[in-house]
Amino acid sequence: SPLSGELADVGRVTLEAAHLDIGNINGIGGLDVQGQKTMVRLFVIDNKDTIEDSINAVRKAINQDRVQVIIGGQLSRNAIPMAKVAEDAKIPLITPGSTNPETTGGRKYIFRVSFIDPFQGAVVARFAQEELGAHRAAVLYDRASEYNRGLAISFKKAFENLGGQVTAFEGYTTG
Repeated sequence: SPLSGELADVGRVTLEAAHLDIGNINGIGGLDVQGQKTMVRLFVIDNKDTIEDSINAVRKAINQDRVQVIIGGQLSRNAIPMAKVAEDAKIPLITPGSTNPETTGGRKYIFRVSFIDPFQGAVVARFAQEELGAHRAAVLYDRASEYNRGLAISFKKAFENLGGQVTAFEGYTTG
């Protein structure tokens, strides 16, 4: 989790949820693993919301801490490279927030909690047309954000497939 930097709040909330859940699991004697009760131990690593630190965090978790499962990579930009390392090591990774299909695509050991970008884009496009009565739309997105770009592309495709017209599709750079 990002425990420092701009997304430290996201990391702290994730960590608090993990502590709460592990407390509940261990409070009932742990997880049932092949008929044996196993207590859960939490290893916390700050990925600082950078790709390099995310990759290093996964490598450390696998090679030094010898974890059995990784939960992390809240954002697609970190989860995608983390997933590659975990998949190669055959260690399950569950991402709580990555929405990019590339994170899990073709991978056997990688799982997600969130809906993928194409699904979210289609839902928003349908909402715009059916609930808001919109038949024309302009899409502005942060081109530096994989998440923003993925949703923008998915929305545009779905909106047009529903008969809508995207009159502008413009990327910008934050700042």
